[in-house]
Amino acid sequence: MERERNAGALVAMPPEGRRRDPSLLVIHDTSAETTQAFVSFLAAILPKPEDQIRVRDGAAQLVRRLAGVLTLDSGRVGSGSGFFVGGALGRRTAILTRGALPTIDLFLALAPGAHTTRAADALEATAMAARALGLDPRAVGPRAVTLREDGLSFALIPAIHQIVGGEEERMAIPGRSALGTFRWIPCDPLAEAAALRVLGMANGERPRMLLAILKAWRSHTRVPLSGYALEVLVQAFFQERAGAVAQGGRATPQDLFESFMAWGRNATPGTFPLPGGGRRLSVGEAWRGPATSAYWRAIRARHLSAMGDARGAGGVWRELLGDAFPQPMGTLDVFPGR
Repeated sequence: MERERNAGALVAMPPEGRRRDPSLLVIHDTSAETTQAFVSFLAAILPKPEDQIRVRDGAAQLVRRLAGVLTLDSGRVGSGSGFFVGGALGRRTAILTRGALPTIDLFLALAPGAHTTRAADALEATAMAARALGLDPRAVGPRAVTLREDGLSFALIPAIHQIVGGEEERMAIPGRSALGTFRWIPCDPLAEAAALRVLGMANGERPRMLLAILKAWRSHTRVPLSGYALEVLVQAFFQERAGAVAQGGRATPQDLFESFMAWGRNATPGTFPLPGGGRRLSVGEAWRGPATSAYWRAIRARHLSAMGDARGAGGVWRELLGDAFPQPMGTLDVFPGR
């Protein structure tokens, strides 16, 4: 059967070369197939429940060993255990990279003492504790001691609690000053996790779904923006635009991606509040070029899906998100009544 490609859709020619009224042609919208491809994609890149259990148990086991050589403040975080799994895994915003879990941010609440006066001393004390257990730190600083244990990568982050304004306590972790020296910097991983839970209560799983897609895009196309900055931007996006997105019915993964890129190009450069109060994150222009490109590619993929070219749309999404995105089968449009 002779075929011709028409506006991105594969259209069948009538038998024996007879042309029919173009109004009789059927264009099969394959947007649903693209949405199903996103479902499969998310299932492939999101950690499984057993991964979360492995992280929790691995962190608890490592902390039990460290507690024998490093004094932790058990009255602080982690329900009296002196530690807290934070980062993307703790906030449930992590994705797998080639099937592997990311580094686990393990906050260790250090008991007040000589090694908590200076951030550099806290890092060295944490590294010495790891070495005392026969663990070989891969790196020390600027904010953590990184190592591998039982097949998992950990970032051991020493944390203290500081008094602010004579009353308020806040958590602080090591970091570098503008001059390059180590110092304690404020951090609130518990507030970060709580902010995402509240966002989820108002918007369901859509924020986490969008974050997973954006992090895959960031990793595959090497976008100059941190994963945490994406989380902050997604929170701002849903707070400003969630109502309009929901009312417009644009709640599929591909439409959320497209809407976020359109919003983000206009919202940045700018500063955005961080959970816990008193801090803001500055997002510059470096990511806007990739975001603009991603927006127009998403537009193209939407048009290809609408015109019945599921394979073409899938190819665009694979360019944006990587080979973990499944390749849908192409669709052959047919004449009715055949």
